[in-house]
Amino acid sequence: MAEEAPANVFVPPTKCLPKSPFPPPPLSVSSSGRMTRLLIPLAVLSYLLSLPVLGLAVWLLATRDYNCEDLMQAPQIRTAIGVGLILVFAISNFVVYFGPRILMPCHVILSVVLVVMLSSGVSLVGLYKTETRGLPGTPMWLRSRVMNVGTWVEIKNCLYDDRICLDMAYRSSQFTSGDFIMMKLSAVESGCCKPPEICGMEYVNATYWTSATRKDANDERSVRDPTPYGSYDDCHVWSNDSTLLCYNCQSCKTAFVRVISHRWKKVGVFLMVMSILFVIVHTVRFTVLMLDRYSTH
Repeated sequence: MAEEAPANVFVPPTKCLPKSPFPPPPLSVSSSGRMTRLLIPLAVLSYLLSLPVLGLAVWLLATRDYNCEDLMQAPQIRTAIGVGLILVFAISNFVVYFGPRILMPCHVILSVVLVVMLSSGVSLVGLYKTETRGLPGTPMWLRSRVMNVGTWVEIKNCLYDDRICLDMAYRSSQFTSGDFIMMKLSAVESGCCKPPEICGMEYVNATYWTSATRKDANDERSVRDPTPYGSYDDCHVWSNDSTLLCYNCQSCKTAFVRVISHRWKKVGVFLMVMSILFVIVHTVRFTVLMLDRYSTH
């Protein structure tokens, strides 16, 4: 028979607490924890930004002579910029994957590389003409090289060997004067293969023009102040000889400089934009890593 519980044992009554009408507070998440969630998107963004940089580097290293620009030390410039962009690609991704372990040294090295990248872009664009005239690839440097007599002899021989004017003449062999005026010409074709418009010469064919009455000599422009339309001095330089044409004209030199400098300006704009984007992404990422590191101590 089961033993009964003693009658004198006191069992206290259970007290039911009233249920709160408010929901329980959510579990707190530290601010550093919320910020560390940004690391993965920032890493992905940094990697995506590095892909165009690598693409331009490969293109620069694979590009061969284009419009005789190799006579302007273009291979050395392309190689220097291409190798530099590969370093930017490698260092940026190294900082993303291994930066948290050696935070400060990695970001110091990356900062130096990005400053050099930004400065190179500014130089190629030509924002500081006086300060960058001695740097290869800058507009002032390209202009000074083209105006050098020895360099221009090599360039005009290269342009002739590339048959630029002969190709233009072949395309327009059946054109009338009106058709030729409406024809879309490249800067080099317009500057090197026909006389400047201010000469007022009459069209016979693309590379043969006859003299006409020229404008008042008081309006003559200086060779030292070239324009895309050439100068009156170019009217005397023009020759109907297919080996001469306007290769010695100021308009030809101006057109060549404009084509080459425009190409390098586009590279400079790319370097400036990408370096600024890299600085923004890696600065935010560095800030998040520093806050996370100090919050854990």
